[in-house]
Amino acid sequence: MKKILFVLLIISLLCGYLTACSQAIVTSLDTEEAPTSDTSATAKPNEPIHIQQSLESTVSMLVTEIDRSQNQATLTISNNSEYKIITGEHFIVEAFDGIHWRKVPWYGTFEGIFIDIGYSIEPGESMIFIKDLRLVEPLETGLYRIRKSVFRSIDTPISEGDLLLTVAEFYWDE
Repeated sequence: MKKILFVLLIISLLCGYLTACSQAIVTSLDTEEAPTSDTSATAKPNEPIHIQQSLESTVSMLVTEIDRSQNQATLTISNNSEYKIITGEHFIVEAFDGIHWRKVPWYGTFEGIFIDIGYSIEPGESMIFIKDLRLVEPLETGLYRIRKSVFRSIDTPISEGDLLLTVAEFYWDE
């Protein structure tokens, strides 16, 4: 009986630890600041900034249109790699404060949870995404960027470095 209680205690402690760790990972992914490049402060709006990853030179994202009346940003992700890539609906908006990029909080009760459909982009193709900027706190005049994750397709062998954080800047003018 003591052995059973001991095993149950160990299992419940392990489950609690794993739950806390997974919550910490989700929180850190949602709140961490994206790395910046040396050109971030001087980059012109709509110029892509890529974070160094294995797909960096072959996948790009641009903000191709800002519709202030609808609070929407139109993004184009281009796949010039030899692999099919996958991305979803999730995105993060960051504001440049002159020194650092800071995550713009989600608006109201929205918590940044998306039904994430995996969109495949074939080699040599592009896909357009329209992002609703009403999901984040109202934007003030300034430099912003949208950050999205892109992965190599599961159809191809996955190796370390197959995640790419694509980033595209835009200027919001009230």
